[in-house]
Amino acid sequence: ISPAIFRAGVHFEAINGGSHRDPRIRRIIMDGKNFALLSGETFDIVMNDSIFPGSSGSSALYTVDHFRNCRERLAPGGLFSCWVPLDLRASELRMILKSFQSVFPHMSLWVASNCLNKHSLLLGTLEPLRIDCARLADVMRRPAVARDLKEIAIDDAYDILDCHIADADAIRALVADDPITTDDRPLLEFSCAVRPPWEQCCMEVIHMLRECRVPV
Repeated sequence: ISPAIFRAGVHFEAINGGSHRDPRIRRIIMDGKNFALLSGETFDIVMNDSIFPGSSGSSALYTVDHFRNCRERLAPGGLFSCWVPLDLRASELRMILKSFQSVFPHMSLWVASNCLNKHSLLLGTLEPLRIDCARLADVMRRPAVARDLKEIAIDDAYDILDCHIADADAIRALVADDPITTDDRPLLEFSCAVRPPWEQCCMEVIHMLRECRVPV
């Protein structure tokens, strides 16, 4: 949204890997929701990243409508990832999961468990997700990848697989009685407007996810 993000990149090279000056990057100054709606392009990976639904307007990036627009931007074999905080009410997380699954029936929930963490990741694909462990291990041996993963104590492919929390069936059972959030009925926007203590929310959500965890 702001061109200043690229200018500020020089101050954060320790964590951004110099991405702000990578010639392969095409800079588009536009909000992601409208880009997903208006662009006719398709991509191998679409990321819904680093947004808290309780911040003003941000819950619009967790609606069925937005997830559907992102699905339309996926190329065949593409993958959609969605960052979801765990310090929400359990009902709010279930609402996001239900909305996500209504668009991506092939989905899974992941949490990096090797470090202090209150974030999760939703993965959605157009076809069932297949994990190639040999290729995963090969990619993790790349120096830049290994260095980044070491920061969160993930050393091998087994550590990655251990981050898996729930598959589509487990999530479907968990959210069976929950509502969805949409652009014209933004239930999440109103629910997240008043936040209880984040520690209380996080513990409630962790206990809920522990009960529905299944092996990858």
